[in-house]
Order: sequence, then structure tokens, then C-alpha cells
Amino acid sequence: MSNGLLLRADLHTLFDLGQIAIDVDSLSVLVSPSLSGTLYAALEGCPLHQPRDPLARPNPIALSAHRAWAKL
Repeated sequence: MSNGLLLRADLHTLFDLGQIAIDVDSLSVLVSPSLSGTLYAALEGCPLHQPRDPLARPNPIALSAHRAWAKL
């Protein structure tokens, strides 16, 4: 089973634009330097809240591919 991230609309847009990504090793948020000085910069390093069930967690392969594309 492959799962995604549930994000509010503004964060979803930033994710789609490659301005935020997830570090697969630490499962924390990465923020583009272009967002420095914005409220979004405070998200840098924040951990994801994950379901207890490992099968319901975000797909690490998809997160890795997104991060590579986003260049973060």
C-alpha cells in the first residue's frame, strides 16, 4: 500500500512546487532557502506525525523521489 501526506492547502502547494520536502531519514520537514524570512521557515526540521500502523505511513520511496526533484 502506498500512502501520501495530508497537508493543508498552502503547504500542499509549496510541496507541489518543490519548496518544501521531507527528509526520509529523520522524517522531518525541509524548507527551501527561498522561503527564509517567511512563516514557513519555522517548519524546517519539524517532525512528521505518523500513524502507529506502519502500513499507513507515507511512502519513503515517493518522499525520496520528491526530495530529489525538489533539490532540497
